[in-house]
Amino acid sequence: MKISKLSPAVGILTLCAGFVSLRAQDNPAQAAARVALEEKMQMAAPPTAGTTTPPVQTPQEVHILVDSSGSVTQEPAVSVPTNQIATPPAAPTIAVPMATPGTPDNEAQATAREALLQQMNQPPAETPVPAKPASAATANDSGKQAGYAPIVAPALPISASQQLRLGTLLNLYKADKITPAAYQRQRAEILAEP
Repeated sequence: MKISKLSPAVGILTLCAGFVSLRAQDNPAQAAARVALEEKMQMAAPPTAGTTTPPVQTPQEVHILVDSSGSVTQEPAVSVPTNQIATPPAAPTIAVPMATPGTPDNEAQATAREALLQQMNQPPAETPVPAKPASAATANDSGKQAGYAPIVAPALPISASQQLRLGTLLNLYKADKITPAAYQRQRAEILAEP
């Protein structure tokens, strides 16, 4: 059987072709996003030895506008000096959309807002703490408090004298006064009696 010398070369070429990636031209929005990402990555890169760290830049808010023709433009919302260190806000703020003065609320919105404001102004209701059982006896009686009937064990099929003799035999076995074989033999004799 002959093995072709061409098949390893074809395999290597296939692997190399898999590593080569081709990329199409970016549209303007993709190019702007790529540039912004590269800038962020350069700011986040750890400084190398012997270099000084650049001043901390605060993020700027940018408004992205899309015209009816589909062109995308970016405008900075607030101009923030980039060479000053900004302190982070103490607590996050949540923007709540409010009705503009020209558009009054409908009745449902007004009543919902009033109910929400009343609920926010009320102090929180205290939840009662469940009482813990005072002793083990009260913990065992919890079934009686819930209204359940106690479970009664069925009567044993042996007489009271047999129960007494089996108990005595078990105590002797636990005290190692009789062997296991003797215990089993005497137990079988007691249970075999009528």
